[in-house]
Amino acid sequence: MGKSFRKTPIAGMTCRGHKMGEKRDKQFANRRLRAAERSWLAASTDTPAPLLREVSEVYCFAKDGKQYLGDRHPEMLRK
Repeated sequence: MGKSFRKTPIAGMTCRGHKMGEKRDKQFANRRLRAAERSWLAASTDTPAPLLREVSEVYCFAKDGKQYLGDRHPEMLRK
């Protein structure tokens, strides 16, 4: 496997050491949103429906976006 490198030098910025990925974070956020929407529908008020950004905090997710690696970190480009 001599050519086992990333094709694009872009990787996600992560702040956690464990393997909980974005999929789990998105599942939890959407569950909270659906619960808030159910309670909003049961209340039947004139207020607007809750939004995803109001219910969950994106900055608490495992990844905080992506970063361009370029040639600075060749060890990060290996798979």
